[in-house]
Amino acid sequence: MRHLVALVLGLGAMTLGGCASQRGGDAMLPAASAAVVSLDGTPLAGATVRLVSQAYPNQYEKFRMAVTTDRDGVAAFPQIRKWKVESLGMHGEDTFIWNWCVRLDGHLTVATFDRDATDFDRHARFVMYPGESTPCPAGP
Repeated sequence: MRHLVALVLGLGAMTLGGCASQRGGDAMLPAASAAVVSLDGTPLAGATVRLVSQAYPNQYEKFRMAVTTDRDGVAAFPQIRKWKVESLGMHGEDTFIWNWCVRLDGHLTVATFDRDATDFDRHARFVMYPGESTPCPAGP
């Protein structure tokens, strides 16, 4: 009887241990930067650059940060990590995807729509074309 109780308790502990895992810091936003320039390569100050983090497979937005370009046309983003405890289920775990959106009055808005984390350019360079700017998409 004692062995049966030990077996049941051991299996219960293994089951609970396998259902939840404590993870270190997932990168909600990587350290990244974006250079924004005109057609002739002149740095553009004052552009709003948004870095958007989405989580898959659930396809929901996790985080959005906006930075204004400096006089050198650069917007720098610090790395942001999130500690979490998550359940591992049928869907697996969240995979983070990042996308850019750049808006500057008098220029066409530029947005990326990457669906794979390996497509993300951590040191992006955006050439802005003259035209009517529009708001960044709600969730690229």
